[in-house]
Amino acid sequence: MKFLLIFLTALLLAAPAYAQQSVVVDTKADLLARGIIPNPQHDNCDAFQITARVAWKLRASGARLIEKNPAQNGCTWNGIRYSHDAIQFPGGFVDVLHSAGPPANVNGPAWDFVAGPSNGLTVEPFDMDLGPEPAPVPEPPVAVPPIPAPLPSVDLTAILLRLDALEAAVREEGEKGRAETREFRNAVADKWKLVMKYALPALGALLAGRATK
Repeated sequence: MKFLLIFLTALLLAAPAYAQQSVVVDTKADLLARGIIPNPQHDNCDAFQITARVAWKLRASGARLIEKNPAQNGCTWNGIRYSHDAIQFPGGFVDVLHSAGPPANVNGPAWDFVAGPSNGLTVEPFDMDLGPEPAPVPEPPVAVPPIPAPLPSVDLTAILLRLDALEAAVREEGEKGRAETREFRNAVADKWKLVMKYALPALGALLAGRATK
């Protein structure tokens, strides 16, 4: 009994996602129903559509995607090449598809566990149904208030001199007006004196002569 418990414990540690072939079956059926992969499939990336989603569903069990180098068989997705049919777990890796990719393109659901690490780096799985991450939205530029144009330089001395000149011109015009007024008044007074001296006595004599007739 003790040996059986040890064997079962070792089996669970070696394959933490033991007997998950049904997840592969359901995932492939869902992708076919949604038209995400064609029937039959054509290339490695059709297989990776299944593998990546299985890894995402089993991420809580430690499932990770396996990276490949550009020369190895796999699927390049968003600039990174992945294994199109295998998933890494803490205790080993699992081939989740048999006859995956060309030339057979069977992509049959499987669960072939191999203890130990794979021959590639591993990365966290991602949700294929979300698509690629959107590009970051750039922050709007900070509005910079326009720099006001410098005020024209003001020569206060020139302005004061100009005001003095205007004031002097006004005074000059005032004096000229007053002189003309005085001249007019003097001319009127002179004419009035002539009237008083000659015109009034002649008028008086004329009136007196008429009175004596």
